[in-house]
Amino acid sequence: MRLLVTTDETVLVQRLPADLTAPIVARRSLRDAVAGRVAAAELDDAMLVLSELVANSVLHGGLGPGEPIEVRVKLGPASICVKVIDEGGGFAAAAAREAAEPSPFGGRGLGIVDRLATDWGHERDEARTVVWAELPR
Repeated sequence: MRLLVTTDETVLVQRLPADLTAPIVARRSLRDAVAGRVAAAELDDAMLVLSELVANSVLHGGLGPGEPIEVRVKLGPASICVKVIDEGGGFAAAAAREAAEPSPFGGRGLGIVDRLATDWGHERDEARTVVWAELPR
């Protein structure tokens, strides 16, 4: 049974250090935050997209070890919105690398996000990068 969500509700706000454990911690936190509130397939897609965006931040964000990455997730009646925010400036380089032919070791993350999300994008100002994705419910 799915609960009816009539407005957007922030279900997760978390700061993680930029290290290789960040995607795992983000997935677990999302799973715990929405357990029983979304369908299993929706949760799987949201965890995968969140994991890819956090991994991009860690690997391509230009952050130093342990610098913070912020994760925000909202549930809405028709979508799940995932945001990953960091103070690095590396998204453009990551996007250019992923636009090229993927390597056997990676380069598929944004393609996965593009396939699963109804919309996604990024915003950059002088202080931070925000990468977001909207997933259907």
